[in-house]
Amino acid sequence: MLCCCKKRDLENEIPPKEPQTHWFSIYCCAAFTFFDAVQYSMVIVSMWPYLNTIDPSATATFFGFIMAAFSLGQAISSPLFGFWMNKVKSVRPPLTLSMFTMMLANLTYVSIELFPQKDRKYVMLLARFAAGFAAGDVAVMRAYSATASVSKDRPRAVVLASATWTFGVTFGPAIPVIFSPLGYPGWKLVSNLHIDMYTAPAWVSLINNILCMIILHTVFHEAYVGLANDDNKSQDSSIVETKPKLNKLAIGLCIYTRFILLFVFTNIET
Repeated sequence: MLCCCKKRDLENEIPPKEPQTHWFSIYCCAAFTFFDAVQYSMVIVSMWPYLNTIDPSATATFFGFIMAAFSLGQAISSPLFGFWMNKVKSVRPPLTLSMFTMMLANLTYVSIELFPQKDRKYVMLLARFAAGFAAGDVAVMRAYSATASVSKDRPRAVVLASATWTFGVTFGPAIPVIFSPLGYPGWKLVSNLHIDMYTAPAWVSLINNILCMIILHTVFHEAYVGLANDDNKSQDSSIVETKPKLNKLAIGLCIYTRFILLFVFTNIET
């Protein structure tokens, strides 16, 4: 009788639910990445003619420094944001700082003409450095996509995070065409603050930053199911898993190829 009861209890026992990839938060990060790329690519299209308009003395050499400032800012912030994310075990704080910094960068960009003409190129340099620093959030969003997905969905999640940046960079340069009818100086707000064909992309980016910040702190929910799933597997004594050693050569080659790719890309766009 006792054996029958135990057998019946085992039959009625509900098996533990398998962790599921948290696709909604991954889609949110993909959207954030896409809009980051759109902001970056639609602003750089008009930067050189805008710089020549507000400061005719600016040289192509200095414009090269302005372009490099974005990459420098991103190179500094990417490892810092990654370290911060690992330290606090959350992607939200780095993303919050990133979006806030991007807001300041766009505000600075649209306000360049409020400064004396001799200082405007330096203000643009500062704005692009801040924008690059904010763009360091792309690295943590890719990392989150990997940790918010279970093993079988991880390739799809990581590809989605990478592909959205590519789509954004491709789509962004077409947007400034919409603002061409505004001309220059466009609509005057106060003093030398304008909404024109050069600054309109930054104004749109500013609005986008505000919307993304609202989404981040309202509907976005972190779920590191990928880490939980991996931990459960490692604790299961019935599963024998041999983790490969860290392949530093492969990692170095990936970093090198990524460096060459972005080096060529930045060289072409300048």
